[in-house]
Amino acid sequence: MSHTTVFQQELDKLATSESSFESSADTLYSLLSEDEKLWLLDGDASIKDFMLSMFTTKYCGIPHEAGVVDRLGIPGIKFSDGPRGILEGTAFPCPSSRACMFDPKIEEDIVSRATLTRSRADK
Repeated sequence: MSHTTVFQQELDKLATSESSFESSADTLYSLLSEDEKLWLLDGDASIKDFMLSMFTTKYCGIPHEAGVVDRLGIPGIKFSDGPRGILEGTAFPCPSSRACMFDPKIEEDIVSRATLTRSRADK
């Protein structure tokens, strides 16, 4: 017997236009416990598992999950980068630090040129 999760039910409503994104998000949020809401504030891996992965694979080498809520069927997201973006040999100040300079030209230079060049070099 297949059990349909609340998350899947909301996805089905979105697919048939029975619900809006805002309404589905509100529904899911209202069903989260206080502990689950706090759980969503960071990655799901323990610090021990995260540190172990950093020593056994390259930094940001494997995806990490965040926001998984099994009770509601919320799959969470997977990410493999940090706030500084691509880190294979190229290090930039994190975006929030760059934003404090209020200089769109610097951001354009970093994002448009250096980051794209670096990501192409990794392929």
